[in-house]
Amino acid sequence: MELYWTHNLSKNYLECIINDNLCYRAFKGGKKIKKYVDDKVVDVFTQKEHDDPWEDEKKWLSQFYSDTLGAYEPKFGYDQGQQHAWKVNNNWDDQEFPMFGVSKTGEYLDRLQRTTSTQTGMDMTTVLQNIPFHIMVEKDADGNYWQRPFCTEQDTFYNVQPCCVFPENPGRKLLPQDEALRLIEKYSNYSNA
Repeated sequence: MELYWTHNLSKNYLECIINDNLCYRAFKGGKKIKKYVDDKVVDVFTQKEHDDPWEDEKKWLSQFYSDTLGAYEPKFGYDQGQQHAWKVNNNWDDQEFPMFGVSKTGEYLDRLQRTTSTQTGMDMTTVLQNIPFHIMVEKDADGNYWQRPFCTEQDTFYNVQPCCVFPENPGRKLLPQDEALRLIEKYSNYSNA
């Protein structure tokens, strides 16, 4: 089961719309998830160390919406031995263990059922990535330009949506075209070394 979340930058939450009546909003990268039915909060799922009620909700979604969302097929939970054996048997060495399942294209799904490519920003084309000046500009399919902030703590650019590991992830910022073109012209000739 793959869920499609969008990042509401101004209100700092993720949103997953299931249909006209049902949606979810995740705060702090999914540490708290609110379920909305007809625009009213009907449930709240709060992640705790050894208890995650969101797991039961995903099973419920799979039971009633698998025709549109796909089936929820988690793998082995937190058992390290089973995880290692599965990785070896499936030649899985380039991504995290797919504890929450694998997408139709074979990608790791995170706890919110997002693909690796969604989290790492493969949904857009990178038109400028300048590490020394901490500038990254991306372009979406509609021709809009976006800037991805640099995380000095990790010495790399942020992923594109908040997650449990980085709940304060700022996400991408929409850039006016003239500003994007100015940055591309100014910084594209600098070395990334």
